[in-house]
Amino acid sequence: NEVIQNIQSKATMVRHAATSAALPVLKNIQREDSSLPDPAPKEWCMHLYTCPDKYVIFPPSTPAPDPAGKAPEAVVIDRVSMVVTAMPVAQAETLVVARTKIEILGVVGIATLEVSSYLVVCTARGFVGALPQGRVYKVMACESRVLGAKIKNPNPIQMSHRAIEQRLLDELLDTFEMFFSHEWDVTQSQQRLETMAALPPTGDQKGAYDRREQRFVWNHKLLEKMEGCHHCRVLLPVVAGFVQFKTVTLPKGKALLAMIGRRDWHRPGYRYMSRGIDAEGNVSNAVETEQIIIALREDPPAPPPTEGAGNGGALGESANGGGVVP
Repeated sequence: NEVIQNIQSKATMVRHAATSAALPVLKNIQREDSSLPDPAPKEWCMHLYTCPDKYVIFPPSTPAPDPAGKAPEAVVIDRVSMVVTAMPVAQAETLVVARTKIEILGVVGIATLEVSSYLVVCTARGFVGALPQGRVYKVMACESRVLGAKIKNPNPIQMSHRAIEQRLLDELLDTFEMFFSHEWDVTQSQQRLETMAALPPTGDQKGAYDRREQRFVWNHKLLEKMEGCHHCRVLLPVVAGFVQFKTVTLPKGKALLAMIGRRDWHRPGYRYMSRGIDAEGNVSNAVETEQIIIALREDPPAPPPTEGAGNGGALGESANGGGVVP
């Protein structure tokens, strides 16, 4: 049995090493830092406190929450049981006296893997551009923190496996192009947003989360474990795909061109690994591509249009979907 376990451990190490060697290549191919200067670098910044038995995440202080809405709450995550609770900010402040903290931009979710579970947070963003609804950012960096371990009192080999697993998780998160907005729902196309504008207001953050186009919430499974806190401002639903803004000069003025590609999380993968359609109608590698054009106003005293800034009037949009069926 010891010989078999040793062989299995070495095979796992080889598999992890091969994956670790491939991920940086994918990251260099897919990641391109095309971000612009952030017009509001301190807005939507949050704080993650590390305590011996829990993590405490405080909501952003700017912009101020809607005074007519529910009072903002902090999120507390037990590091052993992984129980997630929400509590008033004033009560949570008593738990973090003299504790270390880091600045984050939102909670991506909880990832449960083979050896352990991990709290994933976004630690850096890059400003891409803005539409009339608000600004759009790319996820530039994520960080993971260890939560409840599946193996109690791990031996040195198991501890090394957890270290490798955590490093692979960090590298995998750094491979995908992910984007988000603190101010509006980037899972929705402009057409769907127009339709939703006629619906009655949800009244809270949870209602807004439930109205998202769930097939495009790339971290949907990671946020499932935080279901009781979907109303909190610390959660960060992200979309995987492509987003780019470009200001162009036309004969009668200037216009903002935007292209947004949203990947469906149900059946992702390379075309030679995932093909066809399942019983629920989910197609492999399904992507929604949205093209938006906005005529920018140049009437004074409006400032000159800048790259990726949506200060315009007339808006045109088209969206189409595609996938790998045969």
